Amino acid sequence: PTALAEVAHTLETELKQILREAELRQGLRTALPVNLAANLLLAAAEGRIIQYVRSEFRRSPTEYWAEQWRVLTAAVFRRPGD
Repeated sequence: PTALAEVAHTLETELKQILREAELRQGLRTALPVNLAANLLLAAAEGRIIQYVRSEFRRSPTEYWAEQWRVLTAAVFRRPGD
């Protein structure tokens, strides 16, 4: 695998671990199985990076992030009682 593929794999593994720990420590549950939720979050991050590169590093990767993160987390995490 390429270095980039290894970084993506490591990141996804870390996201899975973070999501599992959030469930154990904070009671946060994902609406999808953890592996799918981690993959979705990684895809969002990769998309932001690609947009940044495609803009020749002019468009901030955090542009609109606060709003998008609210929507993404609402979709990824279950509400209490669900």
